[in-house]
Amino acid sequence: MIERLQGFPDDVAAFAFHGHVTKTDYDTVLVPDFEDRLARHQ
Repeated sequence: MIERLQGFPDDVAAFAFHGHVTKTDYDTVLVPDFEDRLARHQ
């Protein structure tokens, strides 16, 4: 499981990884978050 951590500046991507991380975790949490951040900070 991947958990996005709150309370960090908008230009910081903070995550906690718990147990087994799956492709679904990666595709539904990490990828969308990074795509959103890149779009906002270009």
